[in-house]
Amino acid sequence: MDKIIFDTKVQFIKYKVLKEVITKAYNDDLVNAYRDIPKTIIPSELGRYIAYFSKDDVDKIKNTNSTGKFLSEMFEGYINRYGLDITQTNDLCAVMYMLYPEIFESYKCDIVVDTNSVPGKTTITPNKNGLINFVENTNREVFVQKFLENLKQMP
Repeated sequence: MDKIIFDTKVQFIKYKVLKEVITKAYNDDLVNAYRDIPKTIIPSELGRYIAYFSKDDVDKIKNTNSTGKFLSEMFEGYINRYGLDITQTNDLCAVMYMLYPEIFESYKCDIVVDTNSVPGKTTITPNKNGLINFVENTNREVFVQKFLENLKQMP
């Protein structure tokens, strides 16, 4: 078989997911396989307080290319709307985690959501064999650097 070449890491991830789904379906195990899907939680606090973009970062984004100019207008809108010197990257954290999990710190855990005595109360218990990966930290400078590297590849 010829070697498969992917233009982006996202294409490679998509390929791996589809290959696994096809394998599970072929083995008649697709219905049960959903339990084995890795689950990762990236709390919004990560994008608010750790992996944010400063005004200087937004200026770098703006001066990168036309995509950066478009994104910077959105980020500047958030900065102006909330009167902060930073813009949050909550959704972007999830994308960056998929592309660069190695720049994030996380731990395995179990999560229980109370539906009886205190509905909605969530308890997170670290467990090295847990089914959920909880992301708790990243290096902000590396996060921004990786984002800019990807942005430079866009128009």
